[in-house]
Parts: sequence; structure tokens; C-alpha cells
Amino acid sequence: MNHKLRLLLALLAITGLTQGCNVEPHNVRLAPSVKVQPSELGQNKVVGLEVVDSRADKKLGVVGDPQGKFIYLTLANETPPTIYKQVADGLEKLGFTVQPATGSQERTLKVDVTELSYESVKKPMTFDTVAKVSLAATARTEAQTYERVYNVKQEKAGGSPPSTKEDEAIVNSLVSMALEDMLTDKQLLALLAK
Repeated sequence: MNHKLRLLLALLAITGLTQGCNVEPHNVRLAPSVKVQPSELGQNKVVGLEVVDSRADKKLGVVGDPQGKFIYLTLANETPPTIYKQVADGLEKLGFTVQPATGSQERTLKVDVTELSYESVKKPMTFDTVAKVSLAATARTEAQTYERVYNVKQEKAGGSPPSTKEDEAIVNSLVSMALEDMLTDKQLLALLAK
């Protein structure tokens, strides 16, 4: 009886270890949610908005283990239109009128996605996950320019690889935080409101 119990426990342990190594492809839907307190700060001033993604590698990241069993994370939707909509909605709640940048507007805001990365790598007993977001904003009027980079990072460890749902939650949370930092930046908003 004792021998059968040991065999059963050994099989369960092996099953648990091999399940932790299974990695399925992840396709992450970018859907940040930005909370902005409505105000009349912008006084209906027109802001030309442009969003670009200057990352050299458009892959989101990888999930895998040191034996080379990696899968790539990709985005299910385009980054610039998704970010554009959130920034435009936020600026409109702050009282601005937002239009696509044409170069002829008195006020412009350019948002550049310079980093959007996610990595979850198997270590001896855990999966170590690191996600980073960097958004570079350049606000311009005819007389002034304001530039700032909004960085957000999250690290966590878990016993198994994260699910697609967990990947999405982490990425969207970080993008939302970076956008909220930008849309509450008093210097940026003051320049656009001049």
C-alpha cells in the first residue's frame, strides 16, 4: 500500500511539473481603460493628436522556458489607433477639441509608443514575468515644447505560465497607468491649454 501511494505521488508530481512547461500561443487584445476627471481646462481649444509606434520589434513578447520552448505574444489589434482613441477621449473629457494632427494646428500632442514588452520566463520553480510600457509625449504650441516619457513596469512570479487573460490584464493595466499619468501631467495640460 505504501509503495502504491509513493508511486501515485510521484506520478502526480511529474504531471504537475510537465503541465507547468506547456505554453500555448497568446494573442493579446490591447484595450486600455483610462479614467480622467472631467473638466473645462481645455476651453474647447483644438489639439492636433498623433500617435505612432516606433518600436523596432512589434511583437509584444515571449512566454517560455530555458530549454527553448518559447511562444511569442502578439497584439490582436493595432497599437496607434487604440492609444489614439484613449488619449482623444481623455483630452475631450478635459475640455479640449481633438483632431488628427495635420501640422497646421496651433497645439499638437504626439504620443510615441517606445516600449511595450512582456516576458514570462520559467525559472527553476517559478515563471518570472516582467512587463514594461513607455510612452513618449511631445506637446507643442507655437512658442513652447514639452517632452516627457511615461514609464510603467510590473514584475511578478508565479508557479505556472500566465494565461492569455492574465497577459491581457497586465498589459492593459500598464498601458492604462501610463496614459493616466500623461493625461494628469499638469505641465503637459497647462501647455496645451495656453
